[in-house]
Amino acid sequence: MRHLLLPLALLAASTGCTSAKLLRLENEVLKNQVEELRSELQTCEQDAPPPDFATAVSVDVVRDYLTRAGYPPTAQPADHILSLPIQGDNGTYQLTAQLFAREKVLFMVVTNYLEIEQATSSSAMVLLLTQLAALNYEMLLGKFQLNPASG
Repeated sequence: MRHLLLPLALLAASTGCTSAKLLRLENEVLKNQVEELRSELQTCEQDAPPPDFATAVSVDVVRDYLTRAGYPPTAQPADHILSLPIQGDNGTYQLTAQLFAREKVLFMVVTNYLEIEQATSSSAMVLLLTQLAALNYEMLLGKFQLNPASG
């Protein structure tokens, strides 16, 4: 009798009867899971964004952010440009922020932050440029760029 069950099981498996039943059962389980997930989704509440979250960047949004961050009042030489001095440990630098609204890009420049002319030797210049490359590798949003005309 034992050796008769194995061929019957193989016959049932080869005819597809077992797989069709298995697929129906699997589909029923998946259908129930989808219904549970849909009911959970309907009851989920969307988290409110933080108060300083902006869905669109404008010059006013950038100015407000800089003010909240403690930077001095900004000058606005053009509609899409902000400029302000930043006091660092070793000097005062000029920050300029330019908004390209159509491209959705905020371009920020700090002038006279690193200057090659102030390097005391070629090894100091190599160290400066190596440090610049290392910072660019670590930063996700912004990058330092060397202006070859001014150093």
